[in-house]
Amino acid sequence: RERLEKEYAAYKTAIRPIGIPVYHAAGNHELRGYGGSALRPDAIIRMYKKKLQPKLYYSFEHRDARCIVLCSELPGEEARV
Repeated sequence: RERLEKEYAAYKTAIRPIGIPVYHAAGNHELRGYGGSALRPDAIIRMYKKKLQPKLYYSFEHRDARCIVLCSELPGEEARV
């Protein structure tokens, strides 16, 4: 858990100076962990929602386009968007 907390903090520090909106899409690394994470999938998902994006499915508009963010990596629901 501590390692993921540090990684999220480092990531947020890295993107802060770019000065444009960043829209996150959860993928296999964000929702399943990596590097042998001992956290359960539900704990990883809760942390992702808390640290980056509370919604796994959402949309936003950019200029004349509507962008839709979908998640196909929920445990037990893989590839079922």
